[in-house]
Amino acid sequence: LRPVRAARVKPAQGQLFLRGMLLHLTNPKAILAWGAIYALVLPGGAGAETGAGAAHVWQWFAMLLGLSVMIFMGYAMLFSIGKVARGYARAQRAFDTVFALLFGAAGVKLLTMRLQ
Repeated sequence: LRPVRAARVKPAQGQLFLRGMLLHLTNPKAILAWGAIYALVLPGGAGAETGAGAAHVWQWFAMLLGLSVMIFMGYAMLFSIGKVARGYARAQRAFDTVFALLFGAAGVKLLTMRLQ
């Protein structure tokens, strides 16, 4: 007797999109990255509830949101191409190594920099 294997169920495209979106939206690194961008680009007092400060915050939000949507839709279209997905899967270890080294170096730089 041979064991019975469970059939692999392929999720629907909408389910895959939703899973990817939820993964990104709940990623603390993404939230911290947006916070860092706001801290760098917004002038002091920009978070004021009224006036030009609040408008400045909403302008940056709209621009960053639009840019993010374009980038991630581009990723989705690019990686839906079989050759691209297979090529990335083969090179994934190399990419992970390079990015780990770059992020590690950036982390060391942040930990060792002097604040004025």
